[in-house]
Amino acid sequence: MSQCGLKIWSKCILITLLCGWVNNGFAQQPTYQQQAKQLCEQAYALLFEQGNDSLALQKYHAAKAIYTGKIPSDLNLVDACFGLGIIYQMRGNYRQAIKNYQESVAYEQNINPQADSSSFYPLVLISESYIHLNHYDSAYTAYEKAARVLAKYPHIPSAYAMRFYNGLGSLYYLFGNYAQSTNYYEKVLKILTPDGNAPPPANTDQVTRYVMYSNNIASAYRKLGLYQPAINKIKGLIRYNIISNLLYQNIATAYLQLNKPDSAKTYLQKVKLKNIPDGASLDATAEEIDYYNSFGAVYLKTKNYSQALKNYNQAQEICLARLNAKNDGLAMAFAGKGQVYAAQKQYLPALKQYQGALQALHFTANSTNIYQNPKDFRNVIAPLLYFEILISKAEAFRQYFAQTHHLTDLEAALKTYQAAFELAAHIRKGFDSDEAKLFLTNTVAPAYEEAIATGFALFNRTNQTRYLQVAFALAEENKAAVLAESLRDLEIKKIPGISQVLLRQEANLKRSNAALLVKLAEDTVSSARREMYRTYIRDNEIKLAKIYKDFEKNKRYYALKYDTKPLNISQVQAELDGKTAVVEYFIGKKHLYAFVISQDNFTAKIISNTADFTRNWQKLYAALYQAKPGYRYQGNDAAHQLYQQLLAPLTPAIAQKERLLIIPDKALCYLPFEALVPDVNNSRYLIQDYTVSYAYSAKLLHPVSRSSVNKRAVSVLAMAPFGEISRQENKTTRANLLAPLLASAGEVENIGGQVYIGKAATKERLQQLVRKFDIVHLATHAKADNQDPLQSYIAFYQHNLQNSSRLYASEIYNLPLSKLKLVVLSACETGNGKLINGEGIMSLARAFAYAGCASIITTLWQAEDNATAFITTRLHNYLKRGKPKDEALRLAKLDYLQSQTNSRQQSPVYWANFIFIGDEAPVYPDNIPLGWVFGTTAISILAIWLLYKRRQRSKRVVVNA
Repeated sequence: MSQCGLKIWSKCILITLLCGWVNNGFAQQPTYQQQAKQLCEQAYALLFEQGNDSLALQKYHAAKAIYTGKIPSDLNLVDACFGLGIIYQMRGNYRQAIKNYQESVAYEQNINPQADSSSFYPLVLISESYIHLNHYDSAYTAYEKAARVLAKYPHIPSAYAMRFYNGLGSLYYLFGNYAQSTNYYEKVLKILTPDGNAPPPANTDQVTRYVMYSNNIASAYRKLGLYQPAINKIKGLIRYNIISNLLYQNIATAYLQLNKPDSAKTYLQKVKLKNIPDGASLDATAEEIDYYNSFGAVYLKTKNYSQALKNYNQAQEICLARLNAKNDGLAMAFAGKGQVYAAQKQYLPALKQYQGALQALHFTANSTNIYQNPKDFRNVIAPLLYFEILISKAEAFRQYFAQTHHLTDLEAALKTYQAAFELAAHIRKGFDSDEAKLFLTNTVAPAYEEAIATGFALFNRTNQTRYLQVAFALAEENKAAVLAESLRDLEIKKIPGISQVLLRQEANLKRSNAALLVKLAEDTVSSARREMYRTYIRDNEIKLAKIYKDFEKNKRYYALKYDTKPLNISQVQAELDGKTAVVEYFIGKKHLYAFVISQDNFTAKIISNTADFTRNWQKLYAALYQAKPGYRYQGNDAAHQLYQQLLAPLTPAIAQKERLLIIPDKALCYLPFEALVPDVNNSRYLIQDYTVSYAYSAKLLHPVSRSSVNKRAVSVLAMAPFGEISRQENKTTRANLLAPLLASAGEVENIGGQVYIGKAATKERLQQLVRKFDIVHLATHAKADNQDPLQSYIAFYQHNLQNSSRLYASEIYNLPLSKLKLVVLSACETGNGKLINGEGIMSLARAFAYAGCASIITTLWQAEDNATAFITTRLHNYLKRGKPKDEALRLAKLDYLQSQTNSRQQSPVYWANFIFIGDEAPVYPDNIPLGWVFGTTAISILAIWLLYKRRQRSKRVVVNA
């Protein structure tokens, strides 16, 4: 649904909502007031009973004119102004409508200062008029005023409340925040049909609303990429035979986005434009424009370019004849023509069309110069469409350069990409939920490859390293942007002037939603209850959005939150010591890019093609993640090939380093670099040459100068919920509990600190104690959910069916972990989960990072109990010796390798699943006597035996298991 399409249904319910709004005036009135009242009543009858808006307009003007030169003293003047606003809004004269609505509110407040909710509906209509004028900020301001009235008077008639929530949903839709728009649209539908059932056909007014509001939800689904749910919802509405053209158009657009042009054409042919009269209204005009633009897209996809141009030209002609030159329908016609020309390799005409599309979406931009990109994004009509056109324009410049070989065209491509990404950052500022920001990140991410490739192409042409630095900034810009913003948000909320009341409200709403998500995950009995939970979650999301907007009214907070200047090389270098190299990757559709930064050097290279990398990655992934017990490890050849692709080309930059800090991208997020094999004949893993750690982004690196160790005793919390050999469970819950982890009890006992095993290791206890400790160690089960990351969980002891034993990711996000120095997730799959382009894996480990924990040791795949216990026990021994966290993990793994006599158990399947993410600084001081370390922990018989075996073995580790 285009922005024009949003207007189609607005007039349909405008008149019906006016009923009951007009006032009756006072019982006893002077003659002029009686005359005004009579005129208003006549106007009302003309407008709503006879449909004669012209004569009604005259009557309302006459009523208003009576008060010229008089002090407003009765509500007839309010009614006259409000009626004028209705008529002007129906006619599309939104500026005049706003003026009249504002007059009605002002006169009302002047006449009756104690007026309760009377300003609500005019404020809603003012907001709608601002939306039609593309003045979104003004619309939001008016909606905020209406929201304050609604909060004070919650019993405002449901018809007005629905109009309010639907309008806000439309505003968020236009912002591109489709997740939040869905929340508002679904809230409207819940008010209309509390039981969730479609209204009976006999109730015409209610059915009309139901169809309109449901279609809005389908439009938001479509924008979120939920094409099939959108199609299914629209198909269920077609039977009502209401706003049929809009429904057919919407379903056709969904099929186009599914790349099914034939299905799209089938539904477009159902649209009946012949019923729309000549000299049509704004609504009918919007239908025609969408119709021809959609047909243009159908013919473009089927490569019938002449017909595509014909339809886009038709849409363009209608726009210019009936609308102003600034609207998204016109922009889509220009952009469609640009795509037609680009498909035929006519790139200069394509660029001119894209420039026209940008002009149509920007209030103040009128330049036809294709080398100029308007950057005042506050004046953009449809931000996400504007972004898409900028990307298309940049790609056209790249192709145009291939024809002209003029460096100016390649530079124009890079500048256009940069403008697009600046716009994306601007759009993100308006998004008020992580879900919406992640959606935006995933949407924007694919465009970065061509931008980075453009930077490398410019370097190859000019040999200017600044282009490689631009390529690095682009690779880094979209990486973990949401996580970085969230962590920055945790810090800046500590600044003076931040409302403690708002902070408490935010915390309460987040906790409430986390609890509701748990119920939603575990209450599988009652569909009614599940729907109730979703309603509460939706309402809380709406309340949270308002709180975030209130936070941003603090100017200092706003400036700090959105301080998104590009990261430069010198900033990263300042945070490194001489032993460390940062290796950041970017995976594109065609090539892999690597950037290596050390204290005194910067290297950028195209290191491999993506197809070859993917083949080797798939082989190693299968060998590690899908290993079968008893089978020989088959991953060394793929691990060697990946080393040749990922690190061998970087040898000059990393050869003299001891620590590699890997910032992965896409599929590399699942790869433990320690398991790579530099030389398969020399039988060595990369872990034997380097200490390897990981980071989500270079902007999240911890400066060496600020890393410090505790000056006091380090507190440790260790829990093993499944460590008891014999546990007494209720038989009814046995099927829901996971198997015992017999080695985990010894694991946490050897670690020391405050230890909880079996029934003492509960979720509630962790939630109570977690903020009090420096290190938290969880030896337990965990489960990653690759479809819904918030449903991933860590398992604890369950006492009864009433209390959940699972700590879900949604709950971890809200834990206060900013003082926690290290969490060790000694459980399966805690580093695994759904991959979001640019943002990384939505894992349990990321949830801990999001909550403020600076360092995480996590697992990528299912962990073997005994190997896990050994590695984590040795890990803590090395930590207590003052070793940096990443080095302690490496030494523990090397100990494990050297302790194994069974070559099968030397394979990376047993040890490479553990990875370290975050601040590597030691937790313990490095001057604690070794005797004190071992005196504070009991050395198990197993550990002594393994130490003895270690002395007997050669230092060389055979890896060709």
